[in-house]
Amino acid sequence: MLSAASAASCDPVWQLPLVDDYRKLLKSKIANIRNVPEGAAGGGAITAALYLERFIGKEISWIHVDCNGAGKDNQGEAQGMRAMYEFLQRRYNNDDSE
Repeated sequence: MLSAASAASCDPVWQLPLVDDYRKLLKSKIANIRNVPEGAAGGGAITAALYLERFIGKEISWIHVDCNGAGKDNQGEAQGMRAMYEFLQRRYNNDDSE
């Protein structure tokens, strides 16, 4: 449903994999799990989603969205937010005419 909203709003999104090998980055010496991988050079969005999955579970449909503001010449552009707005409008059938 988010992919369709993405296409309709011309705001590209894509599904990142929940890579099992990245789960080891969440291990901690002092806690059950850490929310920020120590010394990890990449996979931040994926490890963030793996962290959330630990608490949400696999039985519930959920979305983890990293929105960034990167754009040309340091001008901000809210990528992903138009797609999320369209998704929420479709999901909850809100009328935007008020």
